[in-house]
Amino acid sequence: MNFNILELYLMHITRLSKTTQNNHKYEIRYFLQWLETNNLTLSIGLSGFTNYLAYRSNKVKHTNNIIVILRSFLSFVEKQGLAKYDFLPLLETKKPPRKLPEVIKNKDVNRLLKLIDTDRLYGLRNATLYKLIYTAGLRVSEAAAIDLNDLNLNENIALVTGKGKKQRYVIYADSTTLLLKRYLTESRSKLLKGYKSKALFINKKGGRLTRKGMWSNYKLIAKKAGLSSKLHTLRHTFATELLKGGADLRTIQQLLGHSSIETTIIYTHCDTRFLKKCHRKYFPTLF
Repeated sequence: MNFNILELYLMHITRLSKTTQNNHKYEIRYFLQWLETNNLTLSIGLSGFTNYLAYRSNKVKHTNNIIVILRSFLSFVEKQGLAKYDFLPLLETKKPPRKLPEVIKNKDVNRLLKLIDTDRLYGLRNATLYKLIYTAGLRVSEAAAIDLNDLNLNENIALVTGKGKKQRYVIYADSTTLLLKRYLTESRSKLLKGYKSKALFINKKGGRLTRKGMWSNYKLIAKKAGLSSKLHTLRHTFATELLKGGADLRTIQQLLGHSSIETTIIYTHCDTRFLKKCHRKYFPTLF
């Protein structure tokens, strides 16, 4: 099977995030290998494609992402004049029921952070990292990509790059700034071990701390605190606390970097007290 078309396609989607590109590469390579194993070509029909989805569904929980990726890839193949797919318009995805974001209490976040020994190099780095993620509502990928020059410690502002390489400014707490200053003064230079890096958060080898490293470190700390091991929970908690404090959805949307307000609206389901408060405030009293 000729995999050159995959390389051309990956050049076509460079505008997407690195994570998304890797997901596309993995799924398409899986598909091409399946075609090769079954002596099939790119000129696959609807029945063949359905057979592939049935095969793939035995290995994954949902095929929605697979359909989206392969629909994009096959459309590209079609535009290159290599095959014709009359069934593409028939491919539909079913949205799984949206789960409510998992959140924890603000006091539990503080309790978790206090378990970290900030007198140690890695402890100070981890406490600073997780405090920044929480008080700025960052995605893990955004935290991993922050460079030293993206910080404005005087204004408590950082420039982050979110999904689709969209950039936005985020605001973090004064207490986070204090930790950042300590980390930069006491920890980061030692973690670099003589190497040079523009990354804000450094790993044990002197390079950029990866998302995987952030996840694994948080999992250990969360286990000690008896809390969820999902680092993304801090971002969800940030949004929920803003909502409880009276922030409007548009503001929360902007701070989180959501492209659609529909994504932000789900946080209203996490706090019925907020909904009741709005109901009492804005619904007219009839009696």
